[in-house]
Amino acid sequence: MEGRYINIVIPGRTEYLTLCEVEVDGTLSGKSCPILLVCSGLNEHIMVFGVLLIILISSYHINANICNFSETNVARLGQVSQSSKYGNAKPENAIDGNRASNFNQGSCACTNNNLNPWWRLDLLKTYKINTVTITNRQDCCPERINGAEIRIGNSLNDNGNANPRCAVISSIAAGASQTFACNGMEGRYINIVIPGRTEYLTLCEVEVDAVAPANIS
Repeated sequence: MEGRYINIVIPGRTEYLTLCEVEVDGTLSGKSCPILLVCSGLNEHIMVFGVLLIILISSYHINANICNFSETNVARLGQVSQSSKYGNAKPENAIDGNRASNFNQGSCACTNNNLNPWWRLDLLKTYKINTVTITNRQDCCPERINGAEIRIGNSLNDNGNANPRCAVISSIAAGASQTFACNGMEGRYINIVIPGRTEYLTLCEVEVDAVAPANIS
């Protein structure tokens, strides 16, 4: 089916519509460029009572150069690493498209209790980074993220932690997702690092809204 708009609606009754995540896998019409829009799982009330998923069809003609300006959660297209791994909390957990924030759900990345712990996303090419959204752990220790820095650039000096800084995370509430504006900073690598102290770095999801224009390689 082709369309520009995707609606999820509960027709004919008064109800709360709750979406914990929605995932859309598609391609731009007439092009082979994949679109990966991350959102996920439907609330159980919707699953029980049913939802009419309406795709409003529009004649959405794609500009010949649209593939050079694809906006998406590019984090899921990259490769990840981190300074160490606590148990099974591998770095890939932070880009699995799932904001589940209870550690026992197995969707959070976590380092050991290290000095200057870091997590790095390699986007495989340079992007203009608009925002980075981080979901914090819900069931324990949300203060561990306090003071973490988001670094963006093309250097792997100090494992990428020496790249220019987008933001300092003062705090994120337990289980919350917070978005940090990076205003088009350019880089291939996105690091999240807690500098200057020994700490666990736990990331339950990292989402990156970015653009890869044609003149950036």
